[in-house]
Amino acid sequence: MGPIDKAAYSAFQDEIKEQVCHALKEVNKELLGWYWFIGKSIARKTGTIGLGKSVVSTLADDPQKEFPGMKGFSGSNLWRMKVFFETYSKNEKRAPMVREIARSHNVVV
Repeated sequence: MGPIDKAAYSAFQDEIKEQVCHALKEVNKELLGWYWFIGKSIARKTGTIGLGKSVVSTLADDPQKEFPGMKGFSGSNLWRMKVFFETYSKNEKRAPMVREIARSHNVVV
């Protein structure tokens, strides 16, 4: 085996980085879509079936039973998802862009 072609390796490394960045963007879109769905569901059910804090707390515990070790379903996170939906759904221009920015940026907004 001869010496490594640094230019070829650098190009290969750039290809891998590009694919990782692309995958992370797609995962972020799906995650935000999931948050949107959960937040929308909680917001809608709050009015129709009287969903309250105690039910959201129970809802937060249920995924742990089904998927042990799964994180992100605390009661406070579920309420944040509801606020996330309510915040963006009121603005027709922002709603489609929600999935285009990182979750941490959405939290700041």
